[in-house]
Amino acid sequence: MDAVTAAGPITRGCACGCGCGPECPCEAGARPGARCRVVLPLFGMGCGGAGAETAERSLSRTRGVTRAYVNRATEMAYVEYDPCQCDAEALKAAVRRAGLRAGAPGYR
Repeated sequence: MDAVTAAGPITRGCACGCGCGPECPCEAGARPGARCRVVLPLFGMGCGGAGAETAERSLSRTRGVTRAYVNRATEMAYVEYDPCQCDAEALKAAVRRAGLRAGAPGYR
């Protein structure tokens, strides 16, 4: 049976028990509460890194993100997130909402 929380529906059925569902990234080796780090190249920032604060704020507000930092000089976003709550596509969508484009993520 599915439960509904303030964050949305929880589908039971993943092997680790975190409640993500059958597509759970935890089954690939992560555990609930684990943190992944990703680096996203950003495109479309203007002179002086315009849009960096907006992108950082948008990333920070994404469910599962614990830290987000945008370096204006290198046009890179450094994000730490919980893979049970968020994935790279959600991060790229947050960057798009900020009016920028994100390149292929690099994991570290």
